[in-house]
Amino acid sequence: MIQRIRSTPGRIIDNTTMERLGHDRFQVADWVRDGRLERLAPAWCREPGDEAPHQAAHLATAYLRRHRPDELVIISGDHALGLQIPDHQPTGSPMALVEHGRRVRTRQEPWQTVQCHDLSSVPTTTAHGLTIARSTRSLADHAAGPARSDGAVRELVYLAINRLRLSPAELVAGWSTMDHPGARRLLELAADGSFEHESPAERDCFLDIFSPHPPVPDCQVWIAENIRADFAYLFAALVMEYHGEETHAGTVDRDATKQFAARSLGYDHLVITKSVRRDPRAVALHVHEVRRRREDLMLRGQLRRPPLPPQPTRLTPLRTLVPLG
Repeated sequence: MIQRIRSTPGRIIDNTTMERLGHDRFQVADWVRDGRLERLAPAWCREPGDEAPHQAAHLATAYLRRHRPDELVIISGDHALGLQIPDHQPTGSPMALVEHGRRVRTRQEPWQTVQCHDLSSVPTTTAHGLTIARSTRSLADHAAGPARSDGAVRELVYLAINRLRLSPAELVAGWSTMDHPGARRLLELAADGSFEHESPAERDCFLDIFSPHPPVPDCQVWIAENIRADFAYLFAALVMEYHGEETHAGTVDRDATKQFAARSLGYDHLVITKSVRRDPRAVALHVHEVRRRREDLMLRGQLRRPPLPPQPTRLTPLRTLVPLG
């Protein structure tokens, strides 16, 4: 029987299957008492201490379908992303989406059952033998929980974007069509530029320096058809680049060419490095001092603001086209 358990998805087994193998419920109860089996939910057991990957998600699907064989069960939220991102460890209980009014209640539910009026509208895919909601819906379901902080939600969205090669613009477009509290929350987070960053290092730079010391710059702005700045205060014509040790180790000529081109267009150009980031407050104070000085020169007509090319891939409107003070 242990071999049979180990061969099943999620390494779990139910009483009905054990009866087919010749083990009645009383024998199973004795094994649970003796510690040879561990009960996960009514009528479902596993080998003691065997926490198989995604076991809770498999249990939710198997349990609900056992009671209603025609039940469509969709794993969503953090656990759905955990099924796609190998090294991501989901937190809390898995979320199982079921049709409205189709919930099966148990005395012990190591999952969240969410009733939906129309499961057919939930885009799905499969992973590890389970039906899961696609990333747009999974992230919205995760964000709908009030106990999750904005920071935790941003972390998961950013992880999904980078590890699953998702398009932030397509995510935002999808959330815009959803009547869902989590989607509305994600759109609010997207509006502050949280998902505009190109790399984890740039995101960390934004969170360390600019988020605590607003106003924040626009991120990933095209200042020419072939030049994109990591951060920009556009009214002040001030752009900033983050140069990491690895990504910019052999790009001295390219970086100097980009800096020369930006200055030729009329932008002041600042470079932030790992060493510079050690004092985020000092960096922010310097950047804002330069920004305010250039804004004042713009308002007096002593500097000319360069024209901007189209920004076809932006998620959010540019916020720094006006003086920020």
